[in-house]
Amino acid sequence: KSSTTREYLFVAIDDFSRELFVGIFPNKTQFSSAKFLRQVTKEAPYLIEIAYSDNGTEYRGSADHEFAKTCRELGLEQRFTRVKRPQTN
Repeated sequence: KSSTTREYLFVAIDDFSRELFVGIFPNKTQFSSAKFLRQVTKEAPYLIEIAYSDNGTEYRGSADHEFAKTCRELGLEQRFTRVKRPQTN
């Protein structure tokens, strides 16, 4: 029997320059999304002001949600796509 390990691709695109950032993580959790956000803000050669994402549980939750906390720590505004509007993802 072969064991398949899943990996998850996180993608960030700068809205102005269209520059692409990617990260591969072992899971799709709030902790992985926060780690990816930190990675992007360190690698980007410009100031990031807004984190715009879909409504997945890795990005949205209670006030102590790791991704939301990371946005606050980095001084980023957090915005979400409208529900059932896949063209905005």
